[in-house]
Amino acid sequence: MEEYTPESYETIETSAPSAKKSNTGLIIAIIVVVLLLCCCCIVLLALGWSYGDQIIEALEQMGRVMPSLLVG
Repeated sequence: MEEYTPESYETIETSAPSAKKSNTGLIIAIIVVVLLLCCCCIVLLALGWSYGDQIIEALEQMGRVMPSLLVG
């Protein structure tokens, strides 16, 4: 039967929770990134809803101006 020294006990005790912590941290990081992406999409949707016509007009004007700049 093997004898457990305090060093081996500390190694066993500290190695298991650290693996769990890293997995938990990774899951939390993924959740935070997904929530940030959702918030960005909601903001872009709201801005597009409010200023959609102005954005389309500006893009149309840029489309008219850009070819003349490239040719001239």
